[in-house]
Amino acid sequence: MCFDKYVAELVSHAWGLSSLHVKCPVCAIEISYSEWKNYVNKETIEKYEKFNRPFPVFSRFCVHCDEENLAVCQPDLNKQITIEDFDSIYDKMQLCGYFDDAFMKAFKSEYKRYVYEGMGSMENIYHTFISAYSQFESNYNNPDSPQLPSLTEDSGEGSSTAPRKRRRTRSSLGPRYNVSQISSELVALEKSPELWKELQFLHLSTFPQTKCKKCDRAICFKCGESTWHKGIACELYLKKRIIQAKGSSGTLATLKWKLAHSRPCPNCHIFINRDEGCNKIDCSHCGFQFCWVCCKKWSEDCGFYRCSGSDAASFMTDSKAASTGEKTPKFTVEDESRPESGVPDVAAILSRLKANFK
Repeated sequence: MCFDKYVAELVSHAWGLSSLHVKCPVCAIEISYSEWKNYVNKETIEKYEKFNRPFPVFSRFCVHCDEENLAVCQPDLNKQITIEDFDSIYDKMQLCGYFDDAFMKAFKSEYKRYVYEGMGSMENIYHTFISAYSQFESNYNNPDSPQLPSLTEDSGEGSSTAPRKRRRTRSSLGPRYNVSQISSELVALEKSPELWKELQFLHLSTFPQTKCKKCDRAICFKCGESTWHKGIACELYLKKRIIQAKGSSGTLATLKWKLAHSRPCPNCHIFINRDEGCNKIDCSHCGFQFCWVCCKKWSEDCGFYRCSGSDAASFMTDSKAASTGEKTPKFTVEDESRPESGVPDVAAILSRLKANFK
């Protein structure tokens, strides 16, 4: 009975994209689902199976048509990965024009070894793809290297002339959205739930833009804004919208609240909203634990109500004040000597005890 209530409480309070792992309340060892489901009621099992699917997809709803848009494709567990799956992706990669011949040759060799010989992993293949794309974007956006990577063309079979190279123009490239679709299809070939989740967030970090499948409007997966803001960080874009805001005061108030109470997760970069609570944040999307004030991985240096990263705290406070119009609070040296809110002041207690015993 007690264990049943314990699991029911865990399931009821579990949310986000991270799967729930039930642990023994005494020794904290993880208990498999096949084991603990024998000791709980049917309602708890149904709720767990509904909200703890092995491949939860991150999604955003379009603010214009209210259509749900998924970040990546889910894997088909009933279908075996074949060489045809990779060949189809390979053909699309060639058509989009973002990858040179040398990479395409190496990429094909890598996925053939994976399919035919069982060597390597889907994770490595995907990381290779993302690295090549990121390198291309870096070269293309570098003002010192304005030309795109070259494609090699043979001048003719049997000719002694060396292969000549042609430079691609921007017009010869497919839209980045096509590369995003290819990335999504590659993620869907990963069958391990945990690895698939990691690849999903890597995809979101690399390709934060999507198009609504219903109204074709651009959406930012990171902050959820309905207008894509290429080259501008989400925070700066929100500030820009506040400055340029026109129309209802409700829209302006919403933008100010979002800027003041939102942070991107340092791991998956998706915006999290919070207007109360302590500084320790568990990202509801990827499960990463970080400090709300300094935005670093949670550690002993981060206090639940006061972070030791004073510079970061000052920056965050100033940012909030700028967006809301509030005055920035000033902290004194005496404030720093006090314990966090909710923590007993041991020094004050001991001093009173000493005074009473004199």
